[in-house]
Amino acid sequence: SSISANVLDHCKNIKYIGMCCSLYSVESANVDILKANKLNIVVKGIKDYGDEGVAEYIIHELVEFLQGYKKLRWDNIGHEVTNLRCGVIGLGTSGTLIAKTLKFFKADVSYYSRTRKVDVEKELDITYKSLNEVCKDSEAIFLALNKNVLLLQKEQFDLMTGKRILFNTSIGPGFDVDELRNW
Repeated sequence: SSISANVLDHCKNIKYIGMCCSLYSVESANVDILKANKLNIVVKGIKDYGDEGVAEYIIHELVEFLQGYKKLRWDNIGHEVTNLRCGVIGLGTSGTLIAKTLKFFKADVSYYSRTRKVDVEKELDITYKSLNEVCKDSEAIFLALNKNVLLLQKEQFDLMTGKRILFNTSIGPGFDVDELRNW
C-alpha cells in the first residue's frame, strides 16, 4: 500500500506509521516520509519481518524443481541441494537466511553484496565473489535485493549459460525485465 502526501494531508490524526518491512531509505518506502516528517508523523520499519518464510519458500521450490516433482524440472534425474553451486545476490537479513539455509543442506554458496560481510563469510563458510562471478559460476541464483535495485543486466544474463535456476525474492524485479525475456 502506498501512503502519499495527499493521504497524509487528509488524515489529520495520524501520529505513527509502522511498516512491515525493513526501512532502507526514504526513496524505497511506500510512505511519503518527507511529508510525514513535515507533519511530525513518526515512520518506522519493522526489521526482519517474515524473512524465515523466504528461506522456507526457497528450499520448498528448489527441492521440487531439482527432484522433478513439478512439470518443470532441472534434469531427467533428481538432484539434491548438496553441492549445488548457489549464488546469493544481496546479503542482508533475507539473503543471509537464504545462504544459511542452503549451507544447512550442504550447498556450495557464494554471494555478492554491495558491502562485503566478512563475519558472515566466516560464520557460514561462504565465498564473496563479484556480481559477474556469481552469475557465471552459480547453477542457482537467489536475488534478495532492496526495492528499485536492478542489478542483473544483459552482461550478467550473458554469463548465465547452460542450466540455471533464478529465484527472485526481492522487493521488485532485481533485473532488467527485457533482458530476462531475452535470456
